Amino acid sequence: MKILEKWIKELVKKNSFVDFTTISVDNIPYTVPMISFYKGGYFYLTASVVLSNKFENIKSNNHVAILFYNNDNEVLINGTARVDDSNLDL
Repeated sequence: MKILEKWIKELVKKNSFVDFTTISVDNIPYTVPMISFYKGGYFYLTASVVLSNKFENIKSNNHVAILFYNNDNEVLINGTARVDDSNLDL
């Protein structure tokens, strides 16, 4: 990850509610509110397995975007994602 300006780091660390966008197999953006946290240079997001559209989307197209925001600022981060479903209790 590139070095971020201080205000961006603070916004990312303090705002756990984000808008997360994936791309469907039909190339349609799919945006959902999610909870995230930042650790060790990576963003982690939690989600219900029942609502797995985003999982299938990431598996077919791993390009994603995360929008962090508050009353004063917004930060949009584009990148790639992977699904770690190795620890699911179904």
